[in-house]
Amino acid sequence: MRHYHVGLFALAIAACQPKQGKKAENMNTNEAWINIKAPQAEKIPKEMTIHGDKRIDDYYWLNERENPKVIAYLEAENKYRIRCLHPPPDYAKSCSMK
Repeated sequence: MRHYHVGLFALAIAACQPKQGKKAENMNTNEAWINIKAPQAEKIPKEMTIHGDKRIDDYYWLNERENPKVIAYLEAENKYRIRCLHPPPDYAKSCSMK
């Protein structure tokens, strides 16, 4: 029974591989989709003293909800999240089970 499941899994993986002779431009689209980078928040050190202990918070500026830089960073994070959780546009075409 186990071998049956392994065989089905291997078949499903093989079906999702791009077909030979597929246009290079589609492959580049998928590779670009996979190789996206997460946005990096700027480090702006802020020293705080609480109960006599000093600490530096590099990301304190992200608390400023009306700051246009914070809004732009959060929008970039959301765009990154969407791209990571959704398949590339050509994925359904390359995954046909004929």
